[in-house]
Amino acid sequence: MTMQPSQQYPPQTAPKRQWMGACLAIIGALSAFACVASIVAALLLPSIYRSQRPELQAIWCNRAERVGANFVCDWKPTVPADTLPTVPVTPVDDPFAILTPATSTPDPSGAQPAATESGLNITPAQPLAVQNQVTNTPTPTITVTPTASTVPPTAIPTATPSATPTDLPVLHKLDTGSLIYQAQTWNNCGPATLSMAMSYFGYRNNQSVAARFLKPNGEDKNVSPYQMVNYVNQQASAETNIRALYRVGGDLDLLRLLLLNEFPVIIEKGYDVQDLGWMGHYLLMIGYDDNQEIFYTYDSFLGHGNSRGLPESYTDVSFYWQHFNYTFIVIYPPERQQYLLELLGELADPVKAAEKALATASAQAAAAPEDNWAWFNIGHSYSLLEDHVRAAQAFDRAFSIGMPWRTLWYLHMPYQSYYATGRYEDILSYAASIESNTVYVEETFYYRGIVLATQGDSEGAIQAFTQALTYNNNYQAARVAREAVQNGTFTKELALGISVTG
Repeated sequence: MTMQPSQQYPPQTAPKRQWMGACLAIIGALSAFACVASIVAALLLPSIYRSQRPELQAIWCNRAERVGANFVCDWKPTVPADTLPTVPVTPVDDPFAILTPATSTPDPSGAQPAATESGLNITPAQPLAVQNQVTNTPTPTITVTPTASTVPPTAIPTATPSATPTDLPVLHKLDTGSLIYQAQTWNNCGPATLSMAMSYFGYRNNQSVAARFLKPNGEDKNVSPYQMVNYVNQQASAETNIRALYRVGGDLDLLRLLLLNEFPVIIEKGYDVQDLGWMGHYLLMIGYDDNQEIFYTYDSFLGHGNSRGLPESYTDVSFYWQHFNYTFIVIYPPERQQYLLELLGELADPVKAAEKALATASAQAAAAPEDNWAWFNIGHSYSLLEDHVRAAQAFDRAFSIGMPWRTLWYLHMPYQSYYATGRYEDILSYAASIESNTVYVEETFYYRGIVLATQGDSEGAIQAFTQALTYNNNYQAARVAREAVQNGTFTKELALGISVTG
């Protein structure tokens, strides 16, 4: 007997089939939604990621790597070419003609440079660029409120230095019990390293205090040596009896001599970071060992070696220190100011320091004509000495050989010399190149601003200066230049007088 349909399929089977169909439809819809969402996310998330501050990008990348989503790190902005793009220039007949270093007439009396409240020898006869580079000495249009740093030092010792580089002991280290190590927070090696150095003389604030003065915007890519010195002399000195100065043209013997005489020294150096390329970095020197040919260092990024100091070979220090023209910062108590100047010898005079740096770089370029950093340092030194024509030629040579693409994040003297020699379009071209990979370099907008102001574009100049102050509200040169444009008193001479670069 043939069964009826109702007997073949129980009545409850039909709702089950409907339920299964509905589930399949939902699953299909969800799958379609997930597919569309994935496509949208693939299109939008990378751009959203790249729009975030670099610190947030790093956080996203680190968290994604922990869960195996390494592809997130691939969303980072594309690194530009290894070297900074150059602008076309007219080649000079003999670029090696600028290798002859400038010299100054020695003082026949043999007198030591006079000390001032900041431990510097500044006279009106010195090139203004050197004055600004070393001390941030204000022009008449800038008012600086006196601080404790203007109090004349007392009890200046009259003893001569205890040792010269030729008879130093083979090993010496600062008392590490007096140093407080600080691991840098994001993008904060300058304030962290400076705070560590000041701790040797009783400074007890953490790096955030210095950072509020040095880089109000945490993404600021650079803190220049003059800014570090200004913080010590204008801010920290009000609560801790310390001062600071900086110079170019140092060498390993001088570092050892200063450390032996209990002066913490900070050097500015290049640093190659895996997968990120060349960057600028500050390093605190705390001791040396000639037997091993190493310096002991406190590195805000790499550590402190269980408070003993991380070893850094003399060879590596020499190699990477060259990238910043052998710039060094010394922290000292004011009562030892004259003693420090005696240790510095001719480098106590910032002009002679620039001349020494020029002689060193010229010898390096003569020995290795393709040494990009030697040529850059020639330009840097000539710029400090206000020979901007030769400086610009040397910078052109360095850029034509190839400089790291972050160079103008940290070293701004090319802008200064190009501006002094009227090469305004070159400044705008380099500024645009830097802005294409970061907006967090206030000097980029400052130099764009003075070019626009010089060309008569007051509105564009004011916008550029305002942008610079957005990234660093303590950038005094930008503030003075903006006010001058607004008041109709801006001149090229004013800009050259207030520009402070490193």
